[in-house]
Amino acid sequence: MKLIIATDNRFWRRGLGSQQRIYSLVEHLSKHYEVSIFFRGEPKSQDIAGIENIDFKVLFSSKMTHKISRRRDFLYRTYSLLVRALGRVFSSIKKLATDEKSIFVPTLHHYFDFHELQKFRAYIQCVNPQVVIIEYARLAYLGRAIESSSILTMIDTHDVGYLRYKQFTRNGSSAGLKITRCSERHVMKKFDYVLAIQLEDKACYRNIGVESVIYVPHAVVYNFVPPPPTKTIRFGFIGSTMQSNIDGINWFLEYVLPKITSKNIRILIAGSVCDYVISKDPRVVLLGFLDSLTDYYGEIHLSINPVQYGSGLKIKSVESICFSKPILTTEIGIEGMPRHPEAPYVICSSVEDWLSSFRKYSCLENLNFLVGRCEKYAQRYYSPNAAYKELVWSIDHPKPTS
Repeated sequence: MKLIIATDNRFWRRGLGSQQRIYSLVEHLSKHYEVSIFFRGEPKSQDIAGIENIDFKVLFSSKMTHKISRRRDFLYRTYSLLVRALGRVFSSIKKLATDEKSIFVPTLHHYFDFHELQKFRAYIQCVNPQVVIIEYARLAYLGRAIESSSILTMIDTHDVGYLRYKQFTRNGSSAGLKITRCSERHVMKKFDYVLAIQLEDKACYRNIGVESVIYVPHAVVYNFVPPPPTKTIRFGFIGSTMQSNIDGINWFLEYVLPKITSKNIRILIAGSVCDYVISKDPRVVLLGFLDSLTDYYGEIHLSINPVQYGSGLKIKSVESICFSKPILTTEIGIEGMPRHPEAPYVICSSVEDWLSSFRKYSCLENLNFLVGRCEKYAQRYYSPNAAYKELVWSIDHPKPTS
């Protein structure tokens, strides 16, 4: 069976949580189907080496010259340009009326690309797939290129867009996509299936009238990584430059760490977030970007994720447990993860919670008790077979076409 995944995320780099999510998904599906990747955009110099050692084909749309156009493409392009123009007018009026500075966040109409749509249509006719999965709502317009009702269509959401927009706007950050509840419902209903990364997202979509939703969490093969042979207890945080990561770790370093009196701990921070860390505490160690997650988790005893806002499953929280490292985090940090009385995470809802958790789990006996919970939890909820069971079944048993 042939399957196309359309994306604009350079997931083979595996440096971001979203990239890890897509890579794991593609890797698993490649074991069952003939997978091809349609990448909207052009390759960067480091991409060529990155895709040489993977088991699936990647086509960069910038390399395509063949296009197939339809009259309706021109009509939709005109409509999108008109909506964007009206949006600029309303934004200018609002700015003059309120004198407020607002963060520009693109809408679905800003992401629409006339030429990419026509290239994707040509690619579909060339490959002749039975299944097409589109990554992210921002690329949903590519679904217009699918003209055969026999092709099973899916969209992988990563989070509920309109809720993400509300949360990030409330915290003064860009969500990447400005979308309303009504618009998101309209987009999702165009696909045979919507892939939800957490059960809360599945329930949310159903509440707004989207019925065909599949629960597809992130998957990680469990890997026990021995703790570092040090007397100091090492707590780790890994993150990208997403604003929620920056704000979360800096909140911890400003409000929690100064109140921890123990000198027998270290806070190891990895990833591109290191460029934005604000701390002069000698207990903070910046590792920068690391090529290997296994190497990173081999440097720490347990993880922290003091994220204060955000939406969707926190990939770093899942990966930490699947690499045998328990996690201290907030309610937001374990959002979408199954609640279980023997889960290997501890929820910290206040500065006092963080302080008591650090005191408790700086003791190796208490720490090892949590470590012992990781494998069972990881295998039950996040092994590839568990995570992708519903997705594979839906692909193998497509809905009858009307």
